[in-house]
Amino acid sequence: MTRAVRPATMSMVLALALLVALLPTARPTRAVQDGQLDSANVYANVGRLEIQVEPGVWAGFCSGTLIAADVVLTAAHCAWTLAMDVTAPTDVRVNFDPLATGLTSAEAPMAYLTAGAAIPDSFGEPAPFNGIQALAVPWEDIALVFLATPAIGIEPAPHAGPGYLDGIGHEATFTVAGYGLTGFVRGSAVSPAGAARSVGRTFKEGVTLLGGGPFPDRYALISAANCFGDSGGPLFHGETVVGVTVWTNSWRCDGTGFDYRVDSPVAQALIGEHL
Repeated sequence: MTRAVRPATMSMVLALALLVALLPTARPTRAVQDGQLDSANVYANVGRLEIQVEPGVWAGFCSGTLIAADVVLTAAHCAWTLAMDVTAPTDVRVNFDPLATGLTSAEAPMAYLTAGAAIPDSFGEPAPFNGIQALAVPWEDIALVFLATPAIGIEPAPHAGPGYLDGIGHEATFTVAGYGLTGFVRGSAVSPAGAARSVGRTFKEGVTLLGGGPFPDRYALISAANCFGDSGGPLFHGETVVGVTVWTNSWRCDGTGFDYRVDSPVAQALIGEHL
């Protein structure tokens, strides 16, 4: 596993775009549905990944969790172009402002430029167009984003060790957090009548593990919580990050979702190599 694992090609970029557009049963997710605004900055170590769309103007596209002073845990489909050197590190930053929403400016005191990313070597080859296949090997949807400078005044979140979730009973509850949409007022992501809200960092408590689902050794199936803007955000058990948000099973964000297990062997190897 390396920060830039291989040269990028236009066909690979198009394959990723098609994956997002064509998956029939699972969609990359982006923000917490029916969550609470984190105006008190309780989840200060959860940040918004932003890309510079024009000089001095930044747009959010994913979420992530600080797990070391200069390392952010996120999803591979969020960090893929950064890891592949398609996107320059200076055009991506992580903004820990709990009220960040919409477009933000260069003057963002809680934002940190990135210095690269690491994804599992096999991620993205070949590109599947079936929802179940998108959860299969080699699509290990977990990544690390490296900050150019350490984050100041933010306590990194602890992360799960090997097999952590295997010892958790079904009565346990979890919390998701992230940036982006909080849910649809009407319609859906593919409906012309759709309307959604984006208010900053939100969180939702009382999330449960449902068990089962495809590839349970790598993905945790969770109750409805996530919406578009949350990808890469954390699934917390207490203060410990145990999962990374990757999929939602509903265009309205009212269905179950999948989180990549931080306690899985691939995740443990990636984190162990770089922390």
